[in-house]
Amino acid sequence: MRYLMKKVCIMLATLFVISIVTFWLFHIVPGDPAAMILGTSASQEQLESLRRELGTDRPLTEQYINWISGAVRGDLGNSIKYKKPVTTLLKGKLPVTLILGGMSLALVILIGIPLGVFTAGRKHALSEQILNLANIIGISIPNFFLSILLIWVFGLILHWFTPGRFVSLSKNTAGFFRFMIFPAIAIAIPQICVLSKYIRTAVIQEVRADYVRTARSKGSTKNRILYVHVLKNAIVSVVPLIGMIVSSIFSGSIVIEQVFGIPGIGRLLIASVTSRDFPMVQTLVMYIAILILVVNFIVDILIQIMDPRIRIAN
Repeated sequence: MRYLMKKVCIMLATLFVISIVTFWLFHIVPGDPAAMILGTSASQEQLESLRRELGTDRPLTEQYINWISGAVRGDLGNSIKYKKPVTTLLKGKLPVTLILGGMSLALVILIGIPLGVFTAGRKHALSEQILNLANIIGISIPNFFLSILLIWVFGLILHWFTPGRFVSLSKNTAGFFRFMIFPAIAIAIPQICVLSKYIRTAVIQEVRADYVRTARSKGSTKNRILYVHVLKNAIVSVVPLIGMIVSSIFSGSIVIEQVFGIPGIGRLLIASVTSRDFPMVQTLVMYIAILILVVNFIVDILIQIMDPRIRIAN
């Protein structure tokens, strides 16, 4: 319990520091939201009136206190660009990004882990060399280039989906998932390659352990040893990597959403940055920060549960 409370306090303190840094950085960057809204033809009186309305004429400390106190109450302010409450905009965009990230993570785990164990069990075989080469290629190709390839092959040539024409989940469930599977694949492929390589290394190290020789002497099959005994122990060392992969998936979806034309958090963030929409940008940055911190917190707890030695040490 003491370890849990310590982690919670560290997470909250980190989040507080990130909120301060994020707020100050976006306010010291050159650019006036009022001028961007009204244009170059606006008079000084109009600019000052809009600054008072937006609250940007107040001292930064006062602006930060108002923003963070509102955020604690669930009031994230109003978007400067869209003239709507930030929470309203997030309700329409956040589920799309979460579904895309969830689909990508499912592909990474369901393919990456078995693939890593398979390559470890085929050491020095031709199939292992081919898969290792495929892993290197998959890690090297950027997500956005993979997205373009998928759009070209499956959208323009095979016509499995219409590029740029997003299908809403509420209107067509099957069409939504048929469209979303391709950006999910673009996000997942590099992460699958990374995870499978780490799993392969961890499994090969575990195979040398004494309990593996004991299992062999009892007549256990090779696949049972790999997927039941070895994988259970190898996965402990890979859990932190899975946490990093989760963070990469949700933060990396920003670019993929832009390429595929998905109306999620990524497109909203890019549009907000270019329009100097401070309330929206601050909220989205904090969303990414909270996501990463929560994932790391869950990883720490999982490691504690899976490895008794760490529980004893703490």
